[in-house]
Amino acid sequence: MNRQHKNCEMSFNDEHLNFVESEMKNVMLEFGLYPNLAGFELIIEATFVMLKCDYRLNIKDVYRIVAEQKATSDNAVEKSIRHAIKHISRMGRLEKIEEIFGFSFIDKESFITNNQFISLLYLLIKKRVREKWGNIIPMTLKSLNSFERI
Repeated sequence: MNRQHKNCEMSFNDEHLNFVESEMKNVMLEFGLYPNLAGFELIIEATFVMLKCDYRLNIKDVYRIVAEQKATSDNAVEKSIRHAIKHISRMGRLEKIEEIFGFSFIDKESFITNNQFISLLYLLIKKRVREKWGNIIPMTLKSLNSFERI
């Protein structure tokens, strides 16, 4: 699976790529999302795009990049991700999101947006990568400065 993009500087080696993918899948499973939902893989791909580009893209660009990789439309990507995130709410898993991300929802009736969810997953995974390898991650990035900001 190609997780590189021409406009992004970060380049993960196999060890880090496997760790990041495993961490994202584990978090998604904890939320009650399973691989049979199209949004499961698309959320992972969108988060990879955010990691590769070090969060320099807006969410519409992320949808476009993921859509190009998956040979589908931007709208289909957005809708599938939204469906997966709403699935978490319907399953009553808001408490798990609050536990993992470390915040609570003020209004339990409204739900987290696609952009918010992907952004929080991006920050969580970036934090876990930093915890595992510290500030200097050997051979992980062309630009190590990007991990200094968390």
